[in-house]
Amino acid sequence: MQIFANLDQFATQAGQEIGTTDYITVTQAMINTFAEATGDQQWIHLDTERAAQESPFGTTIAHGFLTLSLA
Repeated sequence: MQIFANLDQFATQAGQEIGTTDYITVTQAMINTFAEATGDQQWIHLDTERAAQESPFGTTIAHGFLTLSLA
């Protein structure tokens, strides 16, 4: 872990990777749980059959705020 004493120290790291972690696989179960917690029940997140037919991605997609919260 890197700890920066001030903003100037942090600025010296521009362009460098800091604080990286392993990748996380976002599962349908995670998406379903997030939808339940937030009340966002849009079909594009939850309905796997409809998403396979109608989504340009061919599958459901994670909520934007779920993705953001994992960042």
